Amino acid sequence: AKAEESQIAPVLQMVNRVAEVVEQRYPDKAIETLAYQWTRKPPKTMRPRPNVIIRLCSIECCFAHPLATCDLPANQAFVEDLKGWAKIGNRLWVWDYVTDFRHYYLPFPNQRVRNDNIKLFVENNVTGIFEQDTYNTPNSELAALGGYMTAKFLWNPNYDEDLAMNEFLEGYYGAAAPLIRKYIDILHDRVEKENIHCSIWIPPTHPHLTDELLVEADQLWQSAEEVVKDDPTLLQRVKIGRMSVDYAILERARLAPDKEPLGSLAKKRFQPFVDMIPIAGVTRLSEWNPLNLDEYRTKLASALGIKP
Repeated sequence: AKAEESQIAPVLQMVNRVAEVVEQRYPDKAIETLAYQWTRKPPKTMRPRPNVIIRLCSIECCFAHPLATCDLPANQAFVEDLKGWAKIGNRLWVWDYVTDFRHYYLPFPNQRVRNDNIKLFVENNVTGIFEQDTYNTPNSELAALGGYMTAKFLWNPNYDEDLAMNEFLEGYYGAAAPLIRKYIDILHDRVEKENIHCSIWIPPTHPHLTDELLVEADQLWQSAEEVVKDDPTLLQRVKIGRMSVDYAILERARLAPDKEPLGSLAKKRFQPFVDMIPIAGVTRLSEWNPLNLDEYRTKLASALGIKP
Protein backbone atom coordinates (compact mmCIF):
# COMPACT_ATOMS: atom_id res chain seq x y z
CA ALA A 1 0.00 0.00 0.00
CA LYS A 2 2.82 2.40 0.86
CA ALA A 3 4.73 1.72 -2.34
CA GLU A 4 1.61 2.14 -4.47
CA GLU A 5 0.38 5.16 -2.46
CA SER A 6 -3.07 3.61 -2.12
CA GLN A 7 -4.83 1.08 0.09
CA ILE A 8 -6.20 -0.56 -3.06
CA ALA A 9 -2.78 -2.18 -3.63
CA PRO A 10 -3.11 -5.23 -1.35
CA VAL A 11 -6.72 -5.67 -2.46
CA LEU A 12 -5.84 -5.50 -6.13
CA GLN A 13 -2.89 -7.83 -5.67
CA MET A 14 -5.22 -10.48 -4.26
CA VAL A 15 -7.94 -9.83 -6.85
CA ASN A 16 -5.46 -10.09 -9.71
CA ARG A 17 -4.26 -13.46 -8.42
CA VAL A 18 -7.81 -14.75 -8.17
CA ALA A 19 -8.60 -13.39 -11.62
CA GLU A 20 -5.57 -15.14 -13.10
CA VAL A 21 -6.75 -18.51 -11.79
CA VAL A 22 -10.36 -17.87 -12.83
CA GLU A 23 -9.29 -16.89 -16.33
CA GLN A 24 -7.65 -20.27 -16.91
CA ARG A 25 -10.85 -22.17 -16.17
CA TYR A 26 -13.51 -19.58 -17.01
CA PRO A 27 -12.06 -17.31 -19.71
CA ASP A 28 -15.44 -15.63 -20.28
CA LYS A 29 -15.89 -14.57 -16.64
CA ALA A 30 -14.74 -11.43 -14.81
CA ILE A 31 -13.86 -10.66 -11.20
CA GLU A 32 -15.14 -7.45 -9.62
CA THR A 33 -13.77 -5.43 -6.72
CA LEU A 34 -14.67 -2.09 -5.19
CA ALA A 35 -12.61 1.09 -5.20
CA TYR A 36 -14.44 2.36 -2.16
CA GLN A 37 -13.55 5.03 0.40
CA TRP A 38 -9.97 4.24 1.52
CA THR A 39 -9.36 1.97 -1.49
CA ARG A 40 -10.67 4.46 -4.06
CA LYS A 41 -7.40 6.05 -5.13
CA PRO A 42 -5.83 4.25 -8.12
CA PRO A 43 -2.44 2.59 -7.54
CA LYS A 44 0.78 4.14 -8.75
CA THR A 45 2.08 1.26 -10.89
CA MET A 46 -0.15 -1.79 -10.40
CA ARG A 47 -2.74 -2.52 -13.06
CA PRO A 48 -5.92 -4.61 -12.90
CA ARG A 49 -5.87 -7.69 -15.11
CA PRO A 50 -8.05 -7.54 -18.25
CA ASN A 51 -10.71 -9.71 -16.55
CA VAL A 52 -10.91 -7.51 -13.43
CA ILE A 53 -13.72 -4.99 -13.03
CA ILE A 54 -13.01 -1.96 -10.86
CA ARG A 55 -16.19 -0.48 -9.44
CA LEU A 56 -15.55 3.08 -8.27
CA CYS A 57 -17.85 4.42 -5.54
CA SER A 58 -18.91 8.05 -5.10
CA ILE A 59 -20.26 7.76 -1.56
CA GLU A 60 -18.42 10.78 -0.09
CA CYS A 61 -19.63 13.27 -2.69
CA CYS A 62 -22.08 16.14 -2.91
CA PHE A 63 -25.02 15.33 -5.17
CA ALA A 64 -26.63 18.75 -5.34
CA HIS A 65 -24.13 19.85 -7.98
CA PRO A 66 -22.50 17.96 -10.87
CA LEU A 67 -19.53 15.92 -9.74
CA ALA A 68 -17.25 17.52 -12.31
CA THR A 69 -17.98 21.17 -11.45
CA CYS A 70 -18.78 21.11 -7.72
CA ASP A 71 -16.21 22.96 -5.61
CA LEU A 72 -16.43 20.53 -2.70
CA PRO A 73 -13.00 18.89 -2.18
CA ALA A 74 -14.64 15.46 -1.92
CA ASN A 75 -16.07 15.84 -5.42
CA GLN A 76 -12.81 17.12 -6.84
CA ALA A 77 -10.94 14.16 -5.34
CA PHE A 78 -13.49 11.72 -6.75
CA VAL A 79 -13.18 13.14 -10.26
CA GLU A 80 -9.39 12.93 -10.00
CA ASP A 81 -9.64 9.26 -8.99
CA LEU A 82 -12.15 8.58 -11.77
CA LYS A 83 -9.77 9.97 -14.36
CA GLY A 84 -6.90 8.02 -12.83
CA TRP A 85 -8.72 4.70 -13.06
CA ALA A 86 -9.88 5.49 -16.60
CA LYS A 87 -6.24 5.62 -17.68
CA ILE A 88 -5.18 2.25 -16.25
CA GLY A 89 -8.14 -0.12 -16.53
CA ASN A 90 -10.22 -1.44 -19.38
CA ARG A 91 -13.22 -2.39 -17.22
CA LEU A 92 -14.28 0.56 -15.10
CA TRP A 93 -17.71 0.61 -13.50
CA VAL A 94 -19.27 3.11 -11.10
CA TRP A 95 -21.44 2.70 -8.01
CA ASP A 96 -23.32 6.00 -7.76
CA TYR A 97 -25.97 7.20 -5.27
CA VAL A 98 -29.25 9.00 -5.97
CA THR A 99 -31.18 9.20 -2.69
CA ASP A 100 -30.85 10.40 0.90
CA PHE A 101 -30.31 7.13 2.74
CA ARG A 102 -30.88 8.64 6.17
CA HIS A 103 -34.19 10.26 5.18
CA TYR A 104 -35.73 8.56 2.16
CA TYR A 105 -38.62 11.04 2.03
CA LEU A 106 -36.72 14.29 2.51
CA PRO A 107 -36.63 16.62 -0.52
CA PHE A 108 -33.30 15.86 -2.20
CA PRO A 109 -32.26 18.24 -5.01
CA ASN A 110 -30.40 15.84 -7.30
CA GLN A 111 -32.61 15.66 -10.39
CA ARG A 112 -30.49 18.15 -12.33
CA VAL A 113 -27.18 16.37 -11.75
CA ARG A 114 -28.13 12.92 -13.03
CA ASN A 115 -27.49 13.70 -16.68
CA ASP A 116 -24.24 15.56 -15.98
CA ASN A 117 -22.86 12.78 -13.81
CA ILE A 118 -23.70 10.01 -16.25
CA LYS A 119 -22.05 12.02 -19.05
CA LEU A 120 -18.95 12.38 -16.88
CA PHE A 121 -18.79 8.63 -16.36
CA VAL A 122 -19.19 7.88 -20.06
CA GLU A 123 -16.52 10.43 -20.99
CA ASN A 124 -14.10 8.62 -18.67
CA ASN A 125 -14.50 5.15 -20.17
CA VAL A 126 -17.01 3.86 -17.62
CA THR A 127 -18.86 0.91 -19.12
CA GLY A 128 -21.09 -0.05 -16.19
CA ILE A 129 -23.16 2.29 -14.01
CA PHE A 130 -25.13 1.28 -10.93
CA GLU A 131 -27.35 4.08 -9.61
CA GLN A 132 -28.30 3.05 -6.06
CA ASP A 133 -31.67 4.53 -5.23
CA THR A 134 -34.18 3.68 -2.52
CA TYR A 135 -34.39 -0.10 -2.82
CA ASN A 136 -36.21 -1.43 0.23
CA THR A 137 -39.42 0.60 0.25
CA PRO A 138 -41.54 2.00 -2.58
CA ASN A 139 -42.52 5.58 -3.36
CA SER A 140 -39.67 7.47 -1.72
CA GLU A 141 -39.04 11.14 -2.54
CA LEU A 142 -40.08 11.68 -6.19
CA ALA A 143 -39.00 8.10 -6.85
CA ALA A 144 -40.96 7.68 -10.06
CA LEU A 145 -39.49 10.84 -11.58
CA GLY A 146 -35.97 9.94 -10.50
CA GLY A 147 -36.25 6.45 -11.92
CA TYR A 148 -37.50 7.79 -15.23
CA MET A 149 -34.78 10.43 -15.49
CA THR A 150 -32.00 7.99 -14.64
CA ALA A 151 -33.28 5.39 -17.10
CA LYS A 152 -33.47 7.97 -19.89
CA PHE A 153 -29.90 9.14 -19.35
CA LEU A 154 -28.46 5.64 -18.97
CA TRP A 155 -30.05 4.75 -22.29
CA ASN A 156 -28.98 8.01 -23.93
CA PRO A 157 -26.63 10.31 -21.98
CA ASN A 158 -27.36 13.11 -24.46
CA TYR A 159 -31.10 13.07 -23.89
CA ASP A 160 -32.35 16.57 -23.08
CA GLU A 161 -32.79 17.04 -19.33
CA ASP A 162 -35.73 19.46 -19.48
CA LEU A 163 -37.49 17.30 -22.04
CA ALA A 164 -37.10 14.20 -19.87
CA MET A 165 -38.43 15.94 -16.79
CA ASN A 166 -41.35 17.66 -18.48
CA GLU A 167 -42.50 14.64 -20.45
CA PHE A 168 -42.56 12.57 -17.27
CA LEU A 169 -44.34 15.19 -15.18
CA GLU A 170 -46.97 15.77 -17.86
CA GLY A 171 -47.55 12.07 -18.40
CA TYR A 172 -47.59 11.13 -14.71
CA TYR A 173 -49.23 14.12 -13.02
CA GLY A 174 -51.36 15.55 -15.83
CA ALA A 175 -52.61 19.08 -15.18
CA ALA A 176 -50.61 19.25 -11.95
CA ALA A 177 -47.30 19.04 -13.85
CA PRO A 178 -46.50 22.79 -14.04
CA LEU A 179 -47.03 23.22 -10.30
CA ILE A 180 -44.80 20.28 -9.45
CA ARG A 181 -42.15 21.49 -11.91
CA LYS A 182 -42.21 24.87 -10.15
CA TYR A 183 -41.62 23.12 -6.81
CA ILE A 184 -38.70 21.13 -8.25
CA ASP A 185 -37.18 24.29 -9.69
CA ILE A 186 -37.48 26.21 -6.42
CA LEU A 187 -35.67 23.43 -4.56
CA HIS A 188 -32.90 23.06 -7.13
CA ASP A 189 -32.47 26.78 -7.74
CA ARG A 190 -31.75 27.29 -4.04
CA VAL A 191 -28.85 24.84 -3.84
CA GLU A 192 -27.38 26.22 -7.07
CA LYS A 193 -27.69 29.89 -6.11
CA GLU A 194 -26.50 29.44 -2.52
CA ASN A 195 -23.96 26.71 -3.37
CA ILE A 196 -25.40 24.37 -0.75
CA HIS A 197 -23.80 20.93 -0.75
CA CYS A 198 -25.89 17.81 -0.11
CA SER A 199 -24.48 14.43 0.85
CA ILE A 200 -26.56 11.26 0.89
CA TRP A 201 -27.15 11.60 4.64
CA ILE A 202 -28.52 15.13 5.03
CA PRO A 203 -31.05 15.79 7.85
CA PRO A 204 -34.31 17.80 7.74
CA THR A 205 -32.42 20.75 9.26
CA HIS A 206 -29.96 20.92 6.36
CA PRO A 207 -29.78 24.43 4.84
CA HIS A 208 -31.15 23.34 1.48
CA LEU A 209 -34.54 23.67 3.17
CA THR A 210 -36.02 26.69 4.89
CA ASP A 211 -39.37 27.13 6.60
CA GLU A 212 -40.36 29.65 3.94
CA LEU A 213 -39.44 27.28 1.12
CA LEU A 214 -41.51 24.52 2.69
CA VAL A 215 -44.53 26.79 3.11
CA GLU A 216 -44.33 27.68 -0.59
CA ALA A 217 -43.82 24.01 -1.49
CA ASP A 218 -46.87 23.04 0.57
CA GLN A 219 -48.97 25.61 -1.28
CA LEU A 220 -47.81 24.32 -4.65
CA TRP A 221 -48.63 20.73 -3.77
CA GLN A 222 -52.02 21.80 -2.39
CA SER A 223 -52.76 23.52 -5.68
CA ALA A 224 -51.55 20.42 -7.51
CA GLU A 225 -54.06 18.29 -5.60
CA GLU A 226 -56.86 20.69 -6.41
CA VAL A 227 -56.32 20.68 -10.18
CA VAL A 228 -56.50 16.87 -10.38
CA LYS A 229 -59.10 16.30 -7.65
CA ASP A 230 -61.55 14.75 -10.13
CA ASP A 231 -59.08 12.12 -11.36
CA PRO A 232 -58.48 9.49 -8.63
CA THR A 233 -55.35 8.08 -10.28
CA LEU A 234 -53.64 11.43 -10.72
CA LEU A 235 -54.76 12.61 -7.30
CA GLN A 236 -53.17 9.63 -5.58
CA ARG A 237 -49.92 10.16 -7.48
CA VAL A 238 -49.86 13.80 -6.39
CA LYS A 239 -50.59 12.87 -2.78
CA ILE A 240 -47.73 10.36 -2.80
CA GLY A 241 -45.41 12.97 -4.31
CA ARG A 242 -46.44 15.45 -1.64
CA MET A 243 -45.30 13.11 1.12
CA SER A 244 -41.71 14.32 0.89
CA VAL A 245 -42.70 17.92 1.63
CA ASP A 246 -44.99 16.74 4.43
CA TYR A 247 -42.14 14.70 5.89
CA ALA A 248 -39.80 17.69 5.88
CA ILE A 249 -42.41 19.92 7.52
CA LEU A 250 -43.20 17.35 10.21
CA GLU A 251 -39.61 16.46 11.01
CA ARG A 252 -38.50 20.09 11.22
CA ALA A 253 -41.50 20.95 13.39
CA ARG A 254 -40.74 17.98 15.64
CA LEU A 255 -37.63 19.85 16.79
CA ALA A 256 -39.42 23.18 17.34
CA PRO A 257 -43.18 22.51 17.54
CA ASP A 258 -44.08 26.03 18.67
CA LYS A 259 -42.09 27.81 15.98
CA GLU A 260 -44.16 29.30 13.20
CA PRO A 261 -44.98 28.97 10.40
CA LEU A 262 -44.24 25.23 10.49
CA GLY A 263 -45.75 24.52 13.91
CA SER A 264 -49.33 25.06 12.76
CA LEU A 265 -48.69 23.64 9.30
CA ALA A 266 -47.27 20.43 10.78
CA LYS A 267 -50.41 19.88 12.84
CA LYS A 268 -52.46 20.33 9.69
CA ARG A 269 -50.35 17.93 7.60
CA PHE A 270 -49.82 15.27 10.27
CA GLN A 271 -52.90 13.16 9.58
CA PRO A 272 -52.78 13.33 5.76
CA PHE A 273 -49.15 12.20 5.85
CA VAL A 274 -49.78 9.35 8.27
CA ASP A 275 -52.82 8.23 6.27
CA MET A 276 -50.77 8.06 3.07
CA ILE A 277 -48.04 5.83 4.52
CA PRO A 278 -49.93 2.52 4.13
CA ILE A 279 -51.53 3.66 0.87
CA ALA A 280 -48.08 4.34 -0.59
CA GLY A 281 -46.77 1.04 0.76
CA VAL A 282 -44.07 2.73 2.82
CA THR A 283 -42.13 0.27 4.98
CA ARG A 284 -39.08 2.41 5.86
CA LEU A 285 -38.27 6.07 6.29
CA SER A 286 -34.53 5.39 6.12
CA GLU A 287 -32.31 2.64 4.78
CA TRP A 288 -31.58 1.02 8.12
CA ASN A 289 -34.73 0.57 10.18
CA PRO A 290 -38.12 -0.91 9.29
CA LEU A 291 -40.99 1.47 10.01
CA ASN A 292 -43.24 0.77 12.99
CA LEU A 293 -46.13 3.00 11.96
CA ASP A 294 -47.93 2.99 15.31
CA GLU A 295 -44.76 3.92 17.16
CA TYR A 296 -43.82 6.59 14.63
CA ARG A 297 -47.30 8.11 14.71
CA THR A 298 -47.44 8.18 18.50
CA LYS A 299 -43.99 9.73 18.97
CA LEU A 300 -44.49 12.31 16.24
CA ALA A 301 -47.91 13.33 17.57
CA SER A 302 -46.46 13.71 21.05
CA ALA A 303 -43.57 15.85 19.79
CA LEU A 304 -45.95 18.08 17.85
CA GLY A 305 -48.36 18.44 20.76
CA ILE A 306 -51.16 16.61 18.97
CA LYS A 307 -53.53 14.86 21.34
CA PRO A 308 -54.63 11.31 20.50
